[in-house]
Amino acid sequence: MRFVEIENERGERFVHAGVARAVVGYSAEDPIPTKARRQSHLDAIFRGHGRAPAASTVLAATDQNGNELYGAVVLDAPFYATLAVQDPERARALAQLHRVVAGLFVADA
Repeated sequence: MRFVEIENERGERFVHAGVARAVVGYSAEDPIPTKARRQSHLDAIFRGHGRAPAASTVLAATDQNGNELYGAVVLDAPFYATLAVQDPERARALAQLHRVVAGLFVADA
């Protein structure tokens, strides 16, 4: 088994759709604009303080050849607007050091 980062929009949409089928209440309506909005918020609080972390990272577990998908996880950098206003330094630290499991699925086959 190997783990790979999904870095293209088609792959991200596929994983989000898989998570939506596996997790009750998970919405994969259109994850790409949501990710872009969150990224712009992160970029804003990091402006002048280094590079902002990726708003969302999708990791997939595959076979050694990358032909079979076993499962995937969506990891989001946390961003809280109120915290960003009240304590931008803490908001930056939280976004840099933590990830939230936003979605997860394991293929049933």
